[in-house]
Amino acid sequence: MNLVRTAIEQPITVTVFILLALVAGGVAILRVPVQMTPTVDDTVIAVTTRWENASPQEIETEVVDKQEEKLQGIANLRSMTSTSSNSQGQIRLEFITGVNKEIALREVSDKLREVSNYPIQVDEPVIEASDPDSNDYIAWCLIRTPDQHIDIQTLSDFVEDRIKPQLERVSGMSEVNVFGGREREVQIHFDPALLAQHQISVSAFVSSLQDINKNLSAGALRQGKYDVRIRSVSRFDSPESILGMVVRHDETGPVRVRDVATVHETFKEERSFVRHMGRNVLALNFQREPGSNLISVMSGLHNELMVINEKGGVLDTYAQSRGIEGGLEMIQVYDQSEYVKQAFGLVQGNIVFGGLLAVIVLMIFLRSLRSIGIIAIAIPVSIIGAIVVMVALGRSINVISMAGMAFAVGMVVDNAIVVLENIFRHMEMGKKRFQAALDGALEVRGAVLASTLTTMLVFIPILLIQEMSGQLLRDISLAIVTSVGLSFIISITVIPSGAALFLKEKVKSENREKKDSKLSKLLNVFSVFKQFPLLLRKLSYWLNGGFLRRIVLVLVFTFVTLLGIYLTLPPIDYLPAGNRNLTFGLMIPPPGYNIDQMKEMGKRVEDKISPFWVDEDGKLDNDRLYQVPGGFFPGAPMVTPPGLKHYFFVGTEGGMLFHGGVSVDEKRVVDVAPLFQMATSQAVLPGTFGLAFQFPLFRLGGSSGGAVKIDL
Repeated sequence: MNLVRTAIEQPITVTVFILLALVAGGVAILRVPVQMTPTVDDTVIAVTTRWENASPQEIETEVVDKQEEKLQGIANLRSMTSTSSNSQGQIRLEFITGVNKEIALREVSDKLREVSNYPIQVDEPVIEASDPDSNDYIAWCLIRTPDQHIDIQTLSDFVEDRIKPQLERVSGMSEVNVFGGREREVQIHFDPALLAQHQISVSAFVSSLQDINKNLSAGALRQGKYDVRIRSVSRFDSPESILGMVVRHDETGPVRVRDVATVHETFKEERSFVRHMGRNVLALNFQREPGSNLISVMSGLHNELMVINEKGGVLDTYAQSRGIEGGLEMIQVYDQSEYVKQAFGLVQGNIVFGGLLAVIVLMIFLRSLRSIGIIAIAIPVSIIGAIVVMVALGRSINVISMAGMAFAVGMVVDNAIVVLENIFRHMEMGKKRFQAALDGALEVRGAVLASTLTTMLVFIPILLIQEMSGQLLRDISLAIVTSVGLSFIISITVIPSGAALFLKEKVKSENREKKDSKLSKLLNVFSVFKQFPLLLRKLSYWLNGGFLRRIVLVLVFTFVTLLGIYLTLPPIDYLPAGNRNLTFGLMIPPPGYNIDQMKEMGKRVEDKISPFWVDEDGKLDNDRLYQVPGGFFPGAPMVTPPGLKHYFFVGTEGGMLFHGGVSVDEKRVVDVAPLFQMATSQAVLPGTFGLAFQFPLFRLGGSSGGAVKIDL
């Protein structure tokens, strides 16, 4: 079947297919997942085991070593790294590319079941099919209060029980974590002398508490026509129930807890903290489900935050019940969707701008609105069709795939221009529109196909690379391949059909000047545009008119090209850094620092950075600003960092400190890093290693594209 002839003879069918493609594209745009970066299918399993109050040495010897001994024999394991810190041990298992994640997860679970003889206080290991070093949270929120008499850390249980479940119900939300709080607990303080007086050892006292604090099933009792289930209920529900518990019987009678100990309902010791603009707060971070739409998830989160903060909501009700002056407020300090929207807006603007430039160039050379309209159809149909294909293949819309579509804008019109120009040439030969469209399209169909395949073959091998680099570039390759492939189909169907319908027939080529189109008459006002094609043709004939001129032309273009590459070549890196409005800093203090010392360090850092904080009204005191060195090397130029609308400082149980800030000026985020670096220098924090950087666009394996990992 001759596809070109069929398209020319059935223009209504071609129009219907175009409309169907546009409708399918509209549906695909509504359903396609939108996210920051492409999904990288790396098979990484994380095993996390908690042992409260245990030291790193105990975690390593009693837990991690036993687990590693069993896990090291798993098939297809590429690397295994472990980290032991206070109260927690974590093992990261990385498998070779192509290993099924479900199979790897099952094998890890089976191996961990072989580990026995954990200490009594050790929790069950938590197995996650995700890379803990690559978690990229979509949002950070803080809960704060202006009441200085309230310890915000003691509200952790309320946030865990009331706020967290409400936020986890947001469609597409995978995980919500709470930081900076202190959980409620019951502490039993025993008197060793009283225990000795009643001949009770410490281990026996602890065992009695553990054995009695249980609800047990006692079977069933037949009573008439009913079976009555019997349960032994002895789990503690109040401090009074603990005080009345019998731990031993001696000659004087029962010995209760109140005889040898006191019971206090309080909070756990402070092991971490979060500060925002110099005040203690509770922090929550959010992670979405794989394959979900980032924009939709963040929209749902924003709606829930409004419900939580509204008058009469859960925060307002709890604040009134506790008598908290000024109430409680939940604010969002970081939103990943804002950067995604900005990046998409930039790429979409580039697509529109590139399309307009292509149309303007066509106007200058073709000087026919009808021709331009026919060719311009190729741009939206090819791009929207590419989105349909990406949705069908399970891909997402991200900054990489959008960049591929932006690159394809200029490519998709090439085939259409070649076909239309040849049709135009046949019409100038005196042929009717139908015959000219048929002969012109058939004549260059093979050449257009060869050109299209050449372009596609450059990018198709990238689709076959299974490693991380191939997965990162897969979306951009897929966008270009599908767009260019669709442009070939359009060039041999839509373009001939449109040309046969809309192009004007030329009676004689010499009468062309007399029958100028409306666009040509419009361009007569701008004689430069009208004469530009003629001038360009004359210049081409002149440059190719002599052997010496051709040699000089080749040498000049070669020299200019090499010089341009040398002057404009950017620094070579694996991945681009991006321009997120988030600056991050790490601090590694000397081992053994307690929480009070880490708080003191935080206050020193805050004293250096606080002049750049905006006030409650969003205003910045410019008189307090100062300059800092703009680099690490001696003689670096001085810069004045922009203001910070959000700044947080976090101290963790493992002794790690980090801080972050969101700039008021999104175009000068890079200047915040020198401020952070100066605030954590040896002059401010002696003996502490500090590092500051703008948060990267890509974060794979816990690092950006410029990181170098060295195993010693």
